[in-house]
Amino acid sequence: MSAPEEQVRTTFEQYDKDGNGKIDLIEFRELVHELGSDRSPADVEADFNAIDKDAGGLLEFEEFARWWNLRSAFDNHDEGRTGTIGLRGFQALVQALGGSRGPAALAADFNALATGERVAFDDFARWWSVRSHFDKFDRDGDAMINLGEFHLLVNELGHTGNPTEIAETFEQLDADGRGALGFDAFLRWWSTH
Repeated sequence: MSAPEEQVRTTFEQYDKDGNGKIDLIEFRELVHELGSDRSPADVEADFNAIDKDAGGLLEFEEFARWWNLRSAFDNHDEGRTGTIGLRGFQALVQALGGSRGPAALAADFNALATGERVAFDDFARWWSVRSHFDKFDRDGDAMINLGEFHLLVNELGHTGNPTEIAETFEQLDADGRGALGFDAFLRWWSTH
């Protein structure tokens, strides 16, 4: 475990007052502040709500650590501390996170995601979650996934459905009948589900 991860865990455990592996919004605000964030209370609450997938009002360490690592990486590429990144920052961030897409592909991704030539953290976080999973299951690196890869991907992302339903969905999305889906088609579908 790297030193920053140890620091995050130690700090998280400090704020987990009852030792149940979870923290609430008030503790989260204190924790984020202690880790050096200068985000506003409203931004911190929005972050908390985004991390708290089940809306139960409590965060587990793993949820927090994933968010904090992504947030820290994003902030390192936010040169003007505006809460957004430009194309160069976007490309550098994706590469820092282990993405293997080339500059032209990243420029296309950025343009699809950007608002006013900038990308906000929340938009990036949603995109990265899906993109990194898509790339993981694109085993041959052709920027497309076949039915088997689609099935594995939707299961990993938490989509419930039997194999027949998943195959039918894939066929509907594969409008040209090539037997493969690109990321943009997958993302449009996933965003509505």
